[in-house]
Amino acid sequence: MDANPLVPNNSELPEHQNRYQDFSGHGAGEKGLVFEGIDGLDKLISGEALANLFELFSDRLECVVLNACYSEVQAQAIAQHINYVIGMDDSIGDRAAIEFAVGFYAAIGANKSYDDAFKLGCNAIQLAGLEGHQIPKLLKKS
Repeated sequence: MDANPLVPNNSELPEHQNRYQDFSGHGAGEKGLVFEGIDGLDKLISGEALANLFELFSDRLECVVLNACYSEVQAQAIAQHINYVIGMDDSIGDRAAIEFAVGFYAAIGANKSYDDAFKLGCNAIQLAGLEGHQIPKLLKKS
């Protein structure tokens, strides 16, 4: 039986690298995030399914970034279990999504807080002269 490509293998998650998880791709709002199944076809994964998955890693993960259009719905579900979750509340252009990720992860690499890294990611979109700096949303575990 083939391993499920959506479920991380523990051997692929070294202890020192488990602070955050990133998803860059496509979102379909209430319908879910688009993943490629083992058959090569697109598969929509619901916020509930993702929340249940991330709950299993909540002792290790501090932040989940859903860098995909209309992913705030899934981010809200995941934020039940993970301290910081970033989702997009609208469609975001590819360049803006890339600028956000570059700004966010550069700040993380510089040991900034998740709050500050989020602000720097949003600002990176503005500095690039792109629309959409207000689309990323930072949610915190309730």
